[in-house]
Amino acid sequence: MHSHGKNILLIAVILPALAFAADLPPGGSPQDTGFAAYEGFIQQLMSENSIEGASFALFDDRNVIWSGGLGRMGGENDQPVTTQTIFSIQSMSKTITATAVMIAVQEGLVDLDRPVTEYLPGFRVNSCFENDPEKKITLRLMLGCAAGFTHEAPVGNNYDASFPSYSEHFRSIRDTWLRSPVGTEYFYSNLGFDLAAEIIEKVSGRTFAKYLEEKVFRPLGMVSATADPKKILESRMRAAGSASHYARIPVIVPMIGAGGVYASADDLVKFVQMHLSSGSPGGRRVLDKEYLAELYRPFITGSYALGIALVDDTAGYAFNHNGGGFGFGSTMKWYPEYNIGCVILSNRLYESRVYETASRILDEYIREQHLTKDTLTLFDPVAYWKHLTEAKKTTEHPATAPGRCPGDSVYKSEWGKYTGTHLLGFSGGFEFAWYAKIARWVGFKAPKVKVFEKDGGLFLDYHDGGSYLGEQRLVEYQPGLFFTAEGEALDFRDGRKTYRNIALE
Repeated sequence: MHSHGKNILLIAVILPALAFAADLPPGGSPQDTGFAAYEGFIQQLMSENSIEGASFALFDDRNVIWSGGLGRMGGENDQPVTTQTIFSIQSMSKTITATAVMIAVQEGLVDLDRPVTEYLPGFRVNSCFENDPEKKITLRLMLGCAAGFTHEAPVGNNYDASFPSYSEHFRSIRDTWLRSPVGTEYFYSNLGFDLAAEIIEKVSGRTFAKYLEEKVFRPLGMVSATADPKKILESRMRAAGSASHYARIPVIVPMIGAGGVYASADDLVKFVQMHLSSGSPGGRRVLDKEYLAELYRPFITGSYALGIALVDDTAGYAFNHNGGGFGFGSTMKWYPEYNIGCVILSNRLYESRVYETASRILDEYIREQHLTKDTLTLFDPVAYWKHLTEAKKTTEHPATAPGRCPGDSVYKSEWGKYTGTHLLGFSGGFEFAWYAKIARWVGFKAPKVKVFEKDGGLFLDYHDGGSYLGEQRLVEYQPGLFFTAEGEALDFRDGRKTYRNIALE
């Protein structure tokens, strides 16, 4: 899950991707020819990024202003894309999960600020910073990415979709190590949202997919949206994900709370319209204003609240979440003060470009229509954050660094067995194209971890196939268990070989 969600890391090879002209099927073209420039933005997005199919919509709290589909679904159901085509929305699922949690809060099933152990009595998590950290972790911290979790779970993650069940995926989170003390730092993570899904299952007596259907999708009229693997696999309206250098990509995502929802553009219009209408689309209350405002309230960073990103644009503040991974890229963005929103779904992993296109459409529409702000909207999170940070300056003691794991950092000869270059493992339905297999075998731009001796210490150098994060000195907290300065675990204990819970080859 990517971009306010992590995506699967793609291995770049020398062979360039081929651009193509977007297909314009009968009945799949945009509704209104007066929006030809916007259609051009979508076509440009698709051609420049080799996107096979995309659907999109521009709307206010009551009406769809412009929408359509371009290109094809791909895969076995290779039909023209329409606004009814369902796509994996990846990390945009986090906003839906957070909304479902707030509905559970409204119903009295959960409390945002009670320890997670009240709902999952057997839950434990590892920390080198503090004892019993699980007693401090709350739903608020999990949805705000402030519980201290790393991004991936040991079982079922963006690199390995071979998870036996969601329950086993949930349980594996107990084996992870926190990368910071609870409640001290923002680290974008899937784990809090998946634990939230587990909690919802426990308190509601339903599967998480069923809870979403009953409490979110059905009340909002999101007729195609689902997180049910059976329905996803059986759907004849499902777009197939695609990514450079992959011959096959898993359809079902292990992270059900963090990225497991499939939905159409029509579905997501209705979801965002609920937010634009202060929780009462068409006058039908789904979520009280007080709970919706709580969803938007930042508390540890000014750019993220509870499962929703906060954007301080020149046009005004906006809410947003992107999704990228498993061959899909998507975005939803809306400006409450202008009562306007946009969603774009695509079956290729270019979510940053998708976000830029949605922003371009929204900015153009606001400018062309001379829209004016309604400053009496429900809640301005940017103003709230500025007020909160000013209040902290006058009431709190000077901030101190949260600290890092203690341990040995002076090089030991026995650490030599850990040195070398280790590729990140992909399994559970990922199949590389033949040329990508060759490139991976020779190590060309493959995601990898290099462990080496330097300056009297042990260092880690991580490349993700494109960006470079730099060398980090390791400390050994337990024999074979190391931590980077950023708090990420490198684990060689008992035959294991993982980095950030991701298996190494």
